[in-house]
Amino acid sequence: MWWFKRAVLRRTFAEAQAMHPWFLNYEQLEPGVRELVRTLNQTDLVETLSSCEGHPELADWWDTTGGTAYVLCLVTSPSQWNQVLNRLRQLAQDWTEVQLIVRDDRERSEQWLGFQASHDEPQTVRNALDRAISQANELIREYLDHDVVAITSARRGREDYTQQTGPHVF
Repeated sequence: MWWFKRAVLRRTFAEAQAMHPWFLNYEQLEPGVRELVRTLNQTDLVETLSSCEGHPELADWWDTTGGTAYVLCLVTSPSQWNQVLNRLRQLAQDWTEVQLIVRDDRERSEQWLGFQASHDEPQTVRNALDRAISQANELIREYLDHDVVAITSARRGREDYTQQTGPHVF
C-alpha cells in the first residue's frame, strides 16, 4: 500500500498513521471536498491521497488552480471504479457550470478526479462547485448503499442456509 511505503520513511507512528485514510482527521480537510473524501475512503475502490476545494475566494485562484477542485485517488479496484466513473460522467453531462475531469497515471494507479468551473465569478463558482461535488458524493454514496445491500443479502442467505441445515464445522 502507498501509505505503508511512505510511512517507513517517516520517523513517528503518528506521522505514518496520519497518512492512512482510516486515521485521517476529516475536520482538517477543506469543507468543499470533506464529505466527498470521506465517502471515497469508505469505498473499497480508492484511497484518497490529496484534495483541494478550489478556493474561488482567493484573488489569484483562477490563475493558480484553473478554477478546479479535485481529489487525487489511488485506485484499488479499477474495474468497479470505472463503473462508478461512467455513472459520474453521465451525471456530469447535466452540469452547466462545471466540467468533470478525470486524469490517469496508470503507472502509479492514481487518478485525479477534478471539478472545473467554466467561469471565474467567485460566489457563482463556489455554488456550482459545491453542487457538482455534492451530486458526485451522492452518487458514490448510492454505490456504498448498494454494496452494503449486496453484502447484507449474502450474509442473510448464509444465515437462512444455516437455519435450514444446522451449523457446520469446517
